[in-house]
Amino acid sequence: MCYAELASALPAAGSSYTYAYATIGEIFAWIIAWDLVLEFALGAAVVARAWSAYVLGVFDSCRRRCSARTPWSTWARC
Repeated sequence: MCYAELASALPAAGSSYTYAYATIGEIFAWIIAWDLVLEFALGAAVVARAWSAYVLGVFDSCRRRCSARTPWSTWARC
């Protein structure tokens, strides 16, 4: 019977926040919700950093290939 009562207290789309709110209270649910927000923000920052490094690598390799084809590239090298 406890599982049925808990299941009826939580909405169908349930998340960590709603589960914590129903089981341990609003303060802990608020802390868990902000922890999730910070986790998603950190994950997005890590992915953005990796993508930008990849794009910079692609642009750098294109720049090197394009600069190697110029007529002045033979005498401009150090």
